[in-house]
Amino acid sequence: KDDDDDGEKEDEEDEDDGEPGPKPIWPEVEKVVESIQNLRELKEISIVREEVDDSVADSNGVDPALWYLRGINRLEMRLAPDVLTSINGPDLKRLRNLSTLILNHNSLSSLPGEIGLLNELRFLELSHNKLSSLPESMSNLSKLELLNLDNNMFEHLGTLEGMTSLSTLRAANNEIVEIELAFEGLVRLATLSISHNKIAEIPSGVGVLQNLLEFEAESNLIEEIPYEFCSLKRVKVFKLADNPIKDPKLVKLLKKNGALKDIWKYIEKAQSKKSDKQKDNSPSKKEPETASENVTPTHEYDSDDSFDITMEEL
Repeated sequence: KDDDDDGEKEDEEDEDDGEPGPKPIWPEVEKVVESIQNLRELKEISIVREEVDDSVADSNGVDPALWYLRGINRLEMRLAPDVLTSINGPDLKRLRNLSTLILNHNSLSSLPGEIGLLNELRFLELSHNKLSSLPESMSNLSKLELLNLDNNMFEHLGTLEGMTSLSTLRAANNEIVEIELAFEGLVRLATLSISHNKIAEIPSGVGVLQNLLEFEAESNLIEEIPYEFCSLKRVKVFKLADNPIKDPKLVKLLKKNGALKDIWKYIEKAQSKKSDKQKDNSPSKKEPETASENVTPTHEYDSDDSFDITMEEL
């Protein structure tokens, strides 16, 4: 019986309240409401307010009627500074048809757990806010393809487990100290941008990202490039400028802005020497290594396989 009660409670939380919306205040919202009445329903709405709007001062700075536009699939909203600091969960969950939600350049410090109910969401942009964490419910966003978290206050992103369709992740200009991503569940990832953080190490698990095309990690605290990167044959953009890379020969290769194949060959050779040395020093005990010995990437390099990397400031 307890299980039945819990199930009923979850159903109630997931259900739309079905209430009709209040009279619109903003002309953009009114235009969508009129389109519904005329049987030509608009599916997108964009709202920009550079100054505080006194007409909605009593409703958290947002026209309450906006949250009743259940048919829209694209919402972009940018309000004056310090206006949009949070979103009411029951309001947001009415917008179940959203596939694109753009809330860049606001003052959000948190997101409601109900965001995990937006099952059709594919593009979520939250750059230039004040976010420091993501709700666990976002693991339900299995259709999400783009997540933009640039210029926030994150120290940790978590694993992002469940976002199996994610192809672009941007989290530059935060305070991230460690990459905790569940790479094995992010195999569609093509762009990973984590520049201008405090990351000291790239996990060896990055080797499973066989669809990775762009890797940007400039201005961090990275000292080594993991051996597993050598297996990522599709990488074309590789940016590591302004990192304290320890290997002087690798630094020279990076500064030359040469072919990616030369970087990978050098890393493979250095790893081989490191493995041999460790075996000689510890014949009876295998010591842990930064890079896995189980990964043995093989390549058929193309002469024009190049990369984009700048290291002028190293």
